[in-house]
Amino acid sequence: MSEITKESIDISAADNFENLSRAYFYLGQLEDAKHYAELALDIKQRYYGARDIKTASALVSLGNVYLQLRDSKNAIDLYTLALTIQEQHYGKDHIKTAATLGNLGMIYTSLGKYEESEELNQRALNIKEDYHGKDHVETESFLINLGDVYFLTGKIKEAKVCYERALTIAEAYYGNDSFNIAPALGSLGNIYAASEDFINAVEYYKKCLAIQERYYGEEHFECAKSLVNLGNAYYELNQLEEAEVCNQRALKIKENLYGKCHLETAIALANLGNIYDKLGELEKAVDYSKQALEIVKNNYGEYHIRCLHHLTDVGNLCQKLGNYSEAKAYFEQALKIQENYYNVDHVDVSITTSSNQKNSPSPDF
Repeated sequence: MSEITKESIDISAADNFENLSRAYFYLGQLEDAKHYAELALDIKQRYYGARDIKTASALVSLGNVYLQLRDSKNAIDLYTLALTIQEQHYGKDHIKTAATLGNLGMIYTSLGKYEESEELNQRALNIKEDYHGKDHVETESFLINLGDVYFLTGKIKEAKVCYERALTIAEAYYGNDSFNIAPALGSLGNIYAASEDFINAVEYYKKCLAIQERYYGEEHFECAKSLVNLGNAYYELNQLEEAEVCNQRALKIKENLYGKCHLETAIALANLGNIYDKLGELEKAVDYSKQALEIVKNNYGEYHIRCLHHLTDVGNLCQKLGNYSEAKAYFEQALKIQENYYNVDHVDVSITTSSNQKNSPSPDF
């Protein structure tokens, strides 16, 4: 019988902490997930060392939490260190490296670094296909990740091929009602929305959301993403009451999960501003749009290009209410941002803030 030592107890505790972290992660309780992932990582680093292969799994677990918390810097640091360890231990094209490559690819996608993201996601998919085969269930999520890069770089046909392959694989393996098919359903919803086929987009988003609600519960962050996307599709179909319900639900989830000052919260706030504008409830529209603008300013700075369309939206709403002097201040700030980012003679400067056209909604990944 092996002797029970303090070290063996601590290592056992690290494994338990990792398991707890994963459980809280899938329940959407990210702060608890972060707490236990940090405990597990601390123990493994102390007992195995910072660059031991046994430490890599704890690095990935904590990186997964930071990825969902939208803390890109910490997630990149953790995944990069884990990948370095894995590549040194297994080799660069080993199956054990594929998941970490995919995770890094997702972060670079979220940061708009699409060239790096495509390379990482293609590497990960190639490894999975070489190891398992092209139609194996293990390739499904990697097809979706690569499809996302294609989607965001305007390669809609290539993205659709990836998503349809992923859905076919997931349905064949899990069945038509499993939570595992939800990502592919949501991604195909994005394709139809981008193609302005909003009726089909609604159907795919609704199927995705129904599965997520059954599996995760109605307050999970994955549901919030689907609610935003579904709300956008309803908006485009002029089904404004449905769009309002979706975005109000998404706002509540995001405020509870990320806080009232997070960029994720600003997405739902801005959408609600657009909805209330179209409903003719201008005071509400101004309130929600201003809240979204303040969050973006606080996160990026008041003269960042990401503030531009929020400033224009608020300016247009103030103008509709007859608050011309307030509208003028927002338009002037928008113009200053455009002049900083473009030449003074650039077409985007010449037409600044003259239109009240709603910005096309972006899918929430």
